[in-house]
Parts: sequence; C-alpha cells; structure tokens
Amino acid sequence: MLRMRRVRFGPGAPELDNFLIFAGDVLAGRIERSVMTADGRPWIWSITSYCRVADPEGLVGSAANSGNAASLDDAKKAFKARWAVWLPD
Repeated sequence: MLRMRRVRFGPGAPELDNFLIFAGDVLAGRIERSVMTADGRPWIWSITSYCRVADPEGLVGSAANSGNAASLDDAKKAFKARWAVWLPD
C-alpha cells in the first residue's frame, strides 16, 4: 500500500507541493510541483527505490520510473500505475 507524506526540502523551503511516497516503511519515491515546466504538466513524479531489470514496456532510466502530470491526482495515478508494473511477481 502506498502512502504520501508532505515534506519540506531544505531550510526555508515551502512545504506545499512536495511529497514523499512510501510503500510500508520503504521510501518508494516522490511527487512534487515544479515551477519550471512549460508544457502544462507541472507535477513531477518519480520512483526512486525499486528497479526491475526487465521493464515490460522496454523503457530504461528515468523514462521508466518518472513522468509529468497536469495535476496532483494525475501524478498519484501515474505513480501508482508505474509502481504496480515494477512490483515483483
């Protein structure tokens, strides 16, 4: 089961729009809103903890474990869907 915790990255950094994602007690990744995107998809999600050698879609590197979304809800859905792909059989 995945759960989110709002966090602050660095002293003085705003706490809003920064989340760590946990699978049990293991840090699975993060979701954050960036002000640096120009494509209308400011939410960035990334899986940072578990990697599977063979990805069913043939993706490698960051393309396999991260992406952008238009909303926080879309980022959560994309993270959850990708996480399910990476789980061991």
